[in-house]
Amino acid sequence: LPQSRSELGISLARFLDSKESRAMRVTGPSGIGKTAFCRDFCRYFSYPGRLFSLATIYISVEELEQLNTSSSEYTFREGFAEIALQNNVNEFSPVRLQASEDFAGYWDDFMRWVRMLNHEKGLWLIVLDGVQALSETSREIMQRLLDSLLNTSGTLRILLTGRPESATDPQWGRI
Repeated sequence: LPQSRSELGISLARFLDSKESRAMRVTGPSGIGKTAFCRDFCRYFSYPGRLFSLATIYISVEELEQLNTSSSEYTFREGFAEIALQNNVNEFSPVRLQASEDFAGYWDDFMRWVRMLNHEKGLWLIVLDGVQALSETSREIMQRLLDSLLNTSGTLRILLTGRPESATDPQWGRI
């Protein structure tokens, strides 16, 4: 049965609040409203006292692919971390990251921030919008990157959006 956008948001939040549920895919044809739904979800659930008040990061996969011109794992990881650090939509987050004085790269600073989040109470969310835009090489790198993040942080939840063809990709089923 069709549900309103707010009912879907509440259902998704309940699902992601479970310890057993760390990731979810939202799929549908182009133009159906996946991106708008996820942006609204991030905005609503990132306010203080709500499910993802710790941090909510929105990443457009198209933007990430544009940064990854060399297709190397290092470049991809650095691009992911740079976008993630710039796109915490939660302006009230209790954990803010400032560039370290001994800046070694975006990934190192991002992982330092992730470890700081682990000491806080609550959940945090990464939304990857448009996973079907990832090249095959980038998909493999992204899988390793997300596995690493999920292993590092028990409080991380991941929301993937994409067209139906990305839903049947076995690589995304392993998250």
